Amino acid sequence: MTGRIVGAVKTPWHLWALSALATLWNAGGMFSWYTIMLGDPAAMGFTTKQVEYLTGYPVWALIAYTMGTWGAFFGSVALLLRRKLAVILFAIAVLGLAGTTIYERVISTLPASMQGTGQMIFTIVIWATTLGLFLYSRTLADKRVLR
Repeated sequence: MTGRIVGAVKTPWHLWALSALATLWNAGGMFSWYTIMLGDPAAMGFTTKQVEYLTGYPVWALIAYTMGTWGAFFGSVALLLRRKLAVILFAIAVLGLAGTTIYERVISTLPASMQGTGQMIFTIVIWATTLGLFLYSRTLADKRVLR
């Protein structure tokens, strides 16, 4: 007997690396959320027009932004703790990101300083990261790595 628990699944090294990086990445998102919602967006270097735009979200868009930001952060923490709850939290983050993206890209008009290639690339990176983490956590849950 090797002392190994029957049915136990070894945690892959990439779970630790990706979940740690995801937690740090999403902590940055939480800082952004905090400065916009509770603090001073100008502290992050936003222009006056950007501050007016960010603080003028309708309630439903604020809820979506909060779902996306908090869902991604706590999903990353749950992934780090190897919890299946990460899948649900990342699904919430995807829904929140969808709502935020619809508001910013379809319904409202972004200030000129928030448009352009750089901003579009950043949006794509956020989408790729959030969807990737959702799919990654779902795969790990299916493989019974997450409990």
